[in-house]
Amino acid sequence: MKQTWFYNSGEIIFIMLLWGIALNAQTVTSVTPNSASQGTTDLLVTFILDAETAELPPSDAPVDQITIGTEEGNSLTHNNTVVTGIFSFAFDEIVGAKDVAVTFVPPPDQGGPLVFTLTNGFTVTEMPDTAPTISTQPASKSVRIEQPTSLSVAAYGSAPLLYQWQKEEVNIANETGSSYTISSFAESDTGNYRCVVSNDFGTATSEIAVLTIDTTNYEGTYPLVATGQTTTYDADGNVVTGLSEGDALYGQDANYLKGAEMDFQDDAGDITTDQNTGLMWQKVPSSNDYTWQEAVDYCESLEFGGYDDWRMPSCKELFSISDFGSGWPYLDTTYFILASGQVTKDEQYWSSDYYVGVTVEGGSNAAFGVNHVTGHIKAYSAEASGPVGGKYVRAVRGDNYGINEYVENGDGTITDNATGLMWMQDDNGEGLDWENALAYAEGSEYAGYTDWRLPNVKELQCIVDYGYSPSATNPDKVGPAIDPLFTCTPIINEAGNDDYGYHWTSTSANFTSGEPYYYSWYVAFGMAVNGEGEDFHGAGGVRFDTKCEGGPLGEGGERYYNYVRLVRNTEVTTGIDDSQSNGSYLPDQF
Repeated sequence: MKQTWFYNSGEIIFIMLLWGIALNAQTVTSVTPNSASQGTTDLLVTFILDAETAELPPSDAPVDQITIGTEEGNSLTHNNTVVTGIFSFAFDEIVGAKDVAVTFVPPPDQGGPLVFTLTNGFTVTEMPDTAPTISTQPASKSVRIEQPTSLSVAAYGSAPLLYQWQKEEVNIANETGSSYTISSFAESDTGNYRCVVSNDFGTATSEIAVLTIDTTNYEGTYPLVATGQTTTYDADGNVVTGLSEGDALYGQDANYLKGAEMDFQDDAGDITTDQNTGLMWQKVPSSNDYTWQEAVDYCESLEFGGYDDWRMPSCKELFSISDFGSGWPYLDTTYFILASGQVTKDEQYWSSDYYVGVTVEGGSNAAFGVNHVTGHIKAYSAEASGPVGGKYVRAVRGDNYGINEYVENGDGTITDNATGLMWMQDDNGEGLDWENALAYAEGSEYAGYTDWRLPNVKELQCIVDYGYSPSATNPDKVGPAIDPLFTCTPIINEAGNDDYGYHWTSTSANFTSGEPYYYSWYVAFGMAVNGEGEDFHGAGGVRFDTKCEGGPLGEGGERYYNYVRLVRNTEVTTGIDDSQSNGSYLPDQF
C-alpha cells in the first residue's frame, strides 16, 4: 500500500512516497564512532542512513529520536543520509553491544514512523582503570530533634567502590554504603560528616556536610490540603445524600470538607506548583524503576527546569498531592503524569522515609512509598530492583512542609500549631466499626469542646511519626508510629505479638475503579500486618478495610473494629513561605 508524506519546511512542500512493505525495513549502514567506554560524556556520534533500501525522508526533515540501546541522544541533526546526535553513557552503563535506531515521525495523518536500525551497531566497553571521583557531594542541613535524616554521595570509578562515612574525621562503625541515615536526630548527632570512597586505584574524600539543630518556629507552616472527596456513602458503599448533623453516618469527610481546596499550577508544562504547600513537583517523572538509594541519588543529582535542588519527597509531602475524589488513580493526571503512562497497581513512588522496623519482604531494609493508583502508603523492600521490585520517584523542591509543632495543653489534648488542628491525646480505647466510629466522634464532649470529629485520611496521616514502630530494631524507637506525646491503645495482634491498633478515618475507599465505596481508609499506628499478623507494610502505613463486620474482605488481616482519635480545628492560621514557589499564596485558616 502506498503512503504519501507531505513535509512542510518554510515555503517548500516535500513529497515522499513510502511503500508500506518497507516501513520497518530501513537500515543504518554505519555508526562513527561505534564504541565508547562507561562514563563517556558529550560524544558526537554520526549515523549514515541506507538510501538503497527505501526512499529517504526529506533532506531537512527533523529527527524525532536516536537511541543507542536505551540511551537517547540530544542535539540531533539531519542532512540527507547523515544524522548526528550527542550521547553520554553512565558509569554503571551495562557493557556490550547495543542496537541503534534513528526515528523520523511524519506530520499527523501522513503515515507511521520511519525507523532506520542497526542491530548491535554500537558497543559500550568497560571503564578504564580509574580512581574514584565523587559526582554528588553530601549536603549540609539543619534537622529537627527526633526527625530522620540522611546524607548521601554519588561516585564513579572502577568497581568495586568502597564507602566509609566519618564524623569529625573518625570512621562511623558499619556505615559503609553510599548513604548514611540517622533515624532520630539527637543533639549528639550535630557535627561535621564526610564520606571516603576508595578502590584499587585511589581514594576520594567528599566535601564536609554539617548537621545542625533546626530551631525554626514552624507555626502555621503545614497547611493541610483537602482530600477531594465530596460524596458520602453508607456501609455497603452506596451513595447517600442529604445527611444532616445528628443523622446516622453524618461526620464523613464530605460532610466537613476540611483542608484547603487542591490548587495546582502548571509551570510551562514541566513543573507543577502546589499553590497551597508551595512545593514544586516534577510533572512528568522518570519512567525508570529504582531501588530506594538509586531514587535518592537520582533526585539529588537532578538538574531540571532551571533548578538543581531537587530531592526525594517525604511521605507527608507525597501524600499531600493525593486526590481521593475518584481514585484509580488517586492523582490529578492533568498536573501529575503517571510514570508508566498507564493506570496500574505498580504506580508506586518512593518517599524519603526509611522504615525503622522490620517487614516480611524488606527485612530491616524497607522504605515507605505512596501508590498513586491504589492510594496506599506502604513500606517496600528498599533494595529490590527491576520492573517487579523497583519503584518510581517524583522529585520535589521546597522546604518546611510536613513538620509538626506540638503543644501539650494539659487537658488531655495536643495542639499542632503547624496545622491548626487539636487532637485528643489518647485514642478512644476500644474498637468500633466505621459507622459507630463516626457516631462516637459526633457525640463526643471532651476537654470542654463539642466540635470533635473523625479526621479525614490526610489529617490523620499528618500526625504519623515514621521514626517509631513496634518492630523497630532500635529499642528506643519501639512503639506506635506517632509522637510519644500521644498514647495508643496496646493490643495483641493476630500473630500473638505486642502491637497497636488501626485508627479509622472519615474518608471512604473503593477497591478498584467503578466499584462501590464499601471500605474506609485507616492509618496503622501499629504494624500494618498481613493475615498472619506479621509486619507487612510498616507502622505508619495507610490502607483500607471493610466498614462493618461481614463486609467485603480488605487488605491484610481483616479488622472492622478500629480505634478513634478525635480532632477539631483551632484558630491557628496556617500559611507557607512562598519563596519556593511561583506565585503561591498564603492560605487562610481552612
